[in-house]
Amino acid sequence: MSDILSELLFYPFEKEVLPWPESDHKSLFINAQYSNEAFTDSTAIQFFKPYATMWKNNSFHCIQRFDQKEIYDFAFVVLSKQKNESHYFLAQALNNLKENGKIIAVAANDAGGSRLEKWMQVLGLQTQNLSKKKCRIVWASKNNINTEKLQAYEQSGMPQEISLNEHTIHTQAGIYGWQNIDQGSKILIDAIEGHISGIGADFGCGYGYLSIELLNKYTDIKKLYAIDADYRAVQCAESNMKDLAPNVQKEYLWHDLMTRPEKLSPLDFILMNPPFHEGKKTDSNIGQKFIQTASKSLRQKGTLYMVANVHLPYERILETEFSKVEKLIEKNGFKVFKATK
Repeated sequence: MSDILSELLFYPFEKEVLPWPESDHKSLFINAQYSNEAFTDSTAIQFFKPYATMWKNNSFHCIQRFDQKEIYDFAFVVLSKQKNESHYFLAQALNNLKENGKIIAVAANDAGGSRLEKWMQVLGLQTQNLSKKKCRIVWASKNNINTEKLQAYEQSGMPQEISLNEHTIHTQAGIYGWQNIDQGSKILIDAIEGHISGIGADFGCGYGYLSIELLNKYTDIKKLYAIDADYRAVQCAESNMKDLAPNVQKEYLWHDLMTRPEKLSPLDFILMNPPFHEGKKTDSNIGQKFIQTASKSLRQKGTLYMVANVHLPYERILETEFSKVEKLIEKNGFKVFKATK
């Protein structure tokens, strides 16, 4: 869906409702997969590693932090299904947009699109809209902004501290499970048998819940990698782990775990609660690729601990990639596996 949303950002220009940019116009794209070739001077804010790589492969400037020193003529926003994150994207687009510059935003109707125009009007924008492919495209010129509402939108999605399980956690809207303890991850950490030691990794670390639990429970860990495709997740995990277990080496990798990170040491153990969808589409292939990457990353006799929803068909690939596979527990719609290389 996100590639369709990126495409629809240009629909008002294709319909000749908006004029195409001049050669000296600068454009900011937030959470989009790519830019139209007409927008030659483009910068992307993209946190998801695979999409960020696509931008860089096409020679566009791609960054992971908002920089309000740079001001743009156009700001394009692909909204997410998470309200706080979407509000934050809209606020940052306006913060980086020149006065009377154009903001163009798109969302699927069932993921904020039906409310998108209202969200923008709350900010004081005089909006226009088009609909296509069950999505809403809304645009406006930046003027007469309601600064109080703008600040509220920005604060709702900024990096923040929350209290979870009697701990203060650094997190941000948009990270998977950003304001709770994932039930599957808790079942996984509680199901682990025996002792964990040596060099290990948290695949798809999020804000670092599994890593935090590991470092608090086991004293013989030498090194721990926290790896995620979401740049913000890696930053939050680092903030949450930096003061824990000072004798443990920690390394934080922004990486798409569909492939093995080149700099990864041979591992004694991996914990993971792999994603099984992109947007709303269920795709067990993502988890299967995680399993293959885990197998390639573990040393002989290394151990994978993995949790998954009970309906996801991971047993066959686990048995293909590992010499021994045990189901440790099935509980509350989740299953936990221990797989030995």
